[in-house]
Amino acid sequence: MNRKTFAFGVCSEQGNWPVQEDGFFVDPSRGIFTLLDGFGGKGAGDISVKKSVEEIRKHIEEIEVSSSGPYNKYGQWQRFVFSECNSILLERNKNLSSNKRGGCSLLIGNIDENNILTATNLGNCSLFVFRKDEFYPILLAQVANPMSLGESYLPDQSIGLMIDIMPETRSIKLLSGDLVIAVSSSVGKNFSLIREAIKEEIQHRSEEKWSEIAKKIVSLDLLAGERNLTLLFLEARDQVIEINDDFNNYEENPLDSPDFDPLAE
Repeated sequence: MNRKTFAFGVCSEQGNWPVQEDGFFVDPSRGIFTLLDGFGGKGAGDISVKKSVEEIRKHIEEIEVSSSGPYNKYGQWQRFVFSECNSILLERNKNLSSNKRGGCSLLIGNIDENNILTATNLGNCSLFVFRKDEFYPILLAQVANPMSLGESYLPDQSIGLMIDIMPETRSIKLLSGDLVIAVSSSVGKNFSLIREAIKEEIQHRSEEKWSEIAKKIVSLDLLAGERNLTLLFLEARDQVIEINDDFNNYEENPLDSPDFDPLAE
């Protein structure tokens, strides 16, 4: 099978939080990426993230058979997976006391062979496209004030705490060189500084991996000591590569800083 793909890099910082509750899963061979922001503490938020990633991976092969509806097949599949993840976590939480229940914000994106990005979001995560030195918001955090990075806001909605969820789905055509940026937190108060830092790093980037760029951003002094924060960069590619059964380049360990560039393999 031949398809377009993307390069990516991730950095995840635990900060002063007692446990890492962020998670991610990236599979360029299928053009899929996910970002998760758990809450509830140790044994709750981290487990909610792990179980959600397991559920997402379990349904990946069903993308091509997603039913018709108001969204394209990726949007339909994403919203189905959101529902399944929610059911799994609700079932887990129902017999737990309120202080032991966990949940997570969830962002899932697919980039197809035509470089159409379709993404669905619920909760604290945010998604942007960086194109020609400009940032374009695609999906913002579902919080009372989405422009407030670092504030202690709980999302208006999340996976695992409510039966009726209302995820948002968007699609956009990516151009070669576009940079997709996913953040596991609401953004805003400090986002102008983060935006300028990202622009400067990109302008001076030479041989640096995307994970190295991400690490520089999440390690900024203005964010030092904050809660869990994960930054995911994906760079759209125009080139078509061959995907075979042995092609498997996903990462899901939130403590790693992986990179993948199909043109460098």
